[in-house]
Amino acid sequence: METTTTFDFSVRTAPDEWTDAAADAPEGDETPLHRKRVVGDLPQRYEFDGVTSTISALAISIASGVSWYVLEINNALQTPWTAVILGLLIAVAVRLGAGPHVPEARATLSVIFYLATLLTVVYMIERYQFVSLYGTDASIAGGERGLVRDRLTQPGTVAAWAIGLLTTIQASYLLRKR
Repeated sequence: METTTTFDFSVRTAPDEWTDAAADAPEGDETPLHRKRVVGDLPQRYEFDGVTSTISALAISIASGVSWYVLEINNALQTPWTAVILGLLIAVAVRLGAGPHVPEARATLSVIFYLATLLTVVYMIERYQFVSLYGTDASIAGGERGLVRDRLTQPGTVAAWAIGLLTTIQASYLLRKR
C-alpha cells in the first residue's frame, strides 16, 4: 500500500472545503497500534461514591473487628495498638470504594466507621470478659463501667486509640492521588 503525495502548498492548489481536503489526504496506517481509539483516555469520576465506600468500609470493619475480637479473647494478641491497624485498614477500604477525590468526605466516613468499630469491638471484649469471670450476662451499664475502668483509664490505651484516629484521618488525605 504505497501512497504518493506531493507537497505543493499554494493558494491555487488549496481545496475549497475541508471535506475535499480529507478526500485528497493520504490514508493513514491502520495497524492496531496506530488506529485511532474511540476513547483516548479512561474516564474519571470526580465525585464521592458514597454507596461503594460505605459498603467497603462496612466489610473491612466487620472483618477487622471480628479478627481483633478473636485475637483478644484467645489471648493471642492483647494490645491496644491494634486500633492503629484498624484505622489504616478502614481508611484504605474507604479510599478504594470512594475513589481518589474528595478526601474530606472519605476522612469523615473513615472516622465514623473507625469509632463505631472500635467501641463495638471493645464493648464485646469487655462483655466476654465479664461473662467468663462472673458467669452471668453483663448489662450495658456493667459493660460501660468495665470499658471505662479497664480501657479508658489506661494512658497507653487512650494514646493508641488517638493515634489510630489520627492515622485514619491522615491516611484518608494521603491516599488521594494514588
